[in-house]
Amino acid sequence: MKKVFLFVFFCFAVSYTYAGGYGVSLQSQKFLGMAHAGTGLYLDGSAIFFNPGALAQQQNKWEFTFGGNALFAKGYYQNPETRAKSETDNPVGTPIEFYASYKINQKLTAGVGFYTPFGSGIEWPEGWEGRALITNIELKTYFVQPTLSYAINDWLSVGAGLVIVMGEEVVEKDIPAINGHLKLEGKANPSYGYNLGVYLQPTEKLSLGINYRSKIDVTVDNGDAIFTVPSALAGSSFITNDTFSASLPMISSLNLGVAYRINPQLTIAGDVNFNNWSEYEQLLFEFNENTHLIKVQERNYKNSITGRIGAQYLVNDRLTARAGFYYDPTPVRENFFSPETPSMNNLGFTMGGSFQASKRLGIDFSLLIINGQERRVGYKADNFWGDFRSFAISPGIGVTYSF
Repeated sequence: MKKVFLFVFFCFAVSYTYAGGYGVSLQSQKFLGMAHAGTGLYLDGSAIFFNPGALAQQQNKWEFTFGGNALFAKGYYQNPETRAKSETDNPVGTPIEFYASYKINQKLTAGVGFYTPFGSGIEWPEGWEGRALITNIELKTYFVQPTLSYAINDWLSVGAGLVIVMGEEVVEKDIPAINGHLKLEGKANPSYGYNLGVYLQPTEKLSLGINYRSKIDVTVDNGDAIFTVPSALAGSSFITNDTFSASLPMISSLNLGVAYRINPQLTIAGDVNFNNWSEYEQLLFEFNENTHLIKVQERNYKNSITGRIGAQYLVNDRLTARAGFYYDPTPVRENFFSPETPSMNNLGFTMGGSFQASKRLGIDFSLLIINGQERRVGYKADNFWGDFRSFAISPGIGVTYSF
């Protein structure tokens, strides 16, 4: 079977880990308010994602958590010589998350999570200078994670989850040399990985967490590759209705977290994410019929480390306030930049809170602002260069119900 390392699924990888790109982490309203510093702290059922080991800390028999965000993102490009400008016109993203967990006994807790960390797209304007690399991406990804968590003793618990990934995509780019266009459509086969966690609480005030998310190989078989070309080339130089197969390793990550309860009202938390981007080395296009279009594109990504810090303050019995900040450096080297995923050094500012409407029902809200710092970068092999920057804002709301 022919395979292509296709950039579409690079976007899946961006979403699954924490690393820079258009994918952002939106798996919890509570933890988003604290910059997603959730590895060393238990707040709710979203521990299924952040640290399965912490899920055993659940006190209620049942807990259900549901939330969603509206994601507004923009990318900006300027040619440093001609000063020509372009900006994306992206659709509004609507990622959601849902967690359900059940405390079987004092030691064992089971749960399942469903989240869609990237449910939007990137759309560059018609005729823009990078149209040979990308004009449009529409992505939908679905993650399902059944999880078990076990409390070994009062201060140590462990957990593990099976991660199941599915998705679908539409990708479009121009072929300016022949005044043509390419549209790729495909569905990802179910792919599998795992999520492991250890949670420690050596003192009443201090808690620690270790989380590892495995690499996941995502594949597509017999996706549609539709070429629009001048009639003189159709059927001779190009098979207009082609197919393709694809495979990409979604990178692994190791996450360390710590939380400290300064007093009964104030808790601070910090995370460090080690993202193994060096696993992404090249991009290879290979179609089943149009084999003359095969072109290897070097990526040579470098590993990155993301730092996060957040705080939670209990205002009163019903109201909780949160705030956080993170720095997410890009894994993309300046000579290997491509605008299908315009990755910058990102500064993330977050805030949020919770309102306990009743003993069983809580309402959570969050706000994320990402400033992608401007970079002069390009893809050297194609002699494509420019100044890129990005900006995103994402308000969110959720509910937690327990009994």
